[in-house]
Formats: sequence, structure tokens, C-alpha cells
Amino acid sequence: MNIDATDDIIIARASRAESILSDPLVAEVLSAMKTALAEQFFGTAIDDAKTRELLHHMDRARAQFEGAFRSLIMGGRMAQEERSAEQQHAAAMAEIQRIVKER
Repeated sequence: MNIDATDDIIIARASRAESILSDPLVAEVLSAMKTALAEQFFGTAIDDAKTRELLHHMDRARAQFEGAFRSLIMGGRMAQEERSAEQQHAAAMAEIQRIVKER
């Protein structure tokens, strides 16, 4: 697989990840999870460290889930920016070659 095909896959996956993460239903569910976990965490008894630890782990899993999507999105943006820079470079080199040939 060449670099362009790999970039195409990365960019497509980023687009899909962004669509999923920005879906209002998904955003609502993740927000509700975050709120519920925080409310439960701060509503535990002072001596209930075990429950707070479990809730903390659950919130970390939620955050990692979101983070995985954000990582895919950032990877796609970086691949797109790199592709754009390469295209600009190629266009600039072509223009330089055109000018040199005209002289």
C-alpha cells in the first residue's frame, strides 16, 4: 500500500470518527455518562473508597473512548495538512520549473 492510499484511509477514518463523535445522540450519551459518574462519585459515603475507585475507572474508560476518537480525528487532520503541504510544494516546484524553462 502506498503513502497516498494509507493517507486516504487515515483521512476517511478521521472523517468517520468525527461524524460519530459529533453525532448529537453520541454527544448526549457521553455527556450524560460523565455527569452521572461525577454525581455518583461525589455522592458516595466518605468511607466508600472502593466505589469511588470503581467510578473513577469507569470515567477513565469513558475518557479513553472519547480520546480514541479524538486521536483518529487529529491523525486525519495531520495527514490532510501534510497532503496539502505536499501539493503546495509540488505546485511551487512546477511553477519554478516553468519559469526556468521560459528563460
